[in-house]
Amino acid sequence: MLEETGYDKKTATAPVGQKSMGGMPHDEQPAGRGWIAFAGALLLLSGTFMVIDGIAAVSNSKIYVSGATFVIADLNTWGWLAIGFGALKLAIGAGVFTRNTLAVAAGILVAGLSVIGELLSASRYPLWALVIIALDVLAMYGLFNYGFSED
Repeated sequence: MLEETGYDKKTATAPVGQKSMGGMPHDEQPAGRGWIAFAGALLLLSGTFMVIDGIAAVSNSKIYVSGATFVIADLNTWGWLAIGFGALKLAIGAGVFTRNTLAVAAGILVAGLSVIGELLSASRYPLWALVIIALDVLAMYGLFNYGFSED
């Protein structure tokens, strides 16, 4: 059945000129479009996680490691920073979907700052910090490699 549509099993592509679900022919799709969408989704996801994480820190939740010490400030301060940064990541993640150059640059900056912040506050919940760092690094990869392309 796939042979009738012209689908090439070896390259997993539709025939040249055939329209994709987005309405553009496959051979005219912007390079890295999937990575940009993935990076935007990661920014939205990690932003949501940061807001939840911040709310838990501000509300003195019992999910954090007891007796954790911080390089800078205390748990309440890190909670408010997480809420603010998470909201910023949510806004930037939405902007990345539009391939806005300013949103892409801001996404790289905010993800990089988020990695640094998570390293500084990793003592509060180390495994969660690693999850956020991994999401941010993947988002930065997609934005660095494909966010500024002219396609």
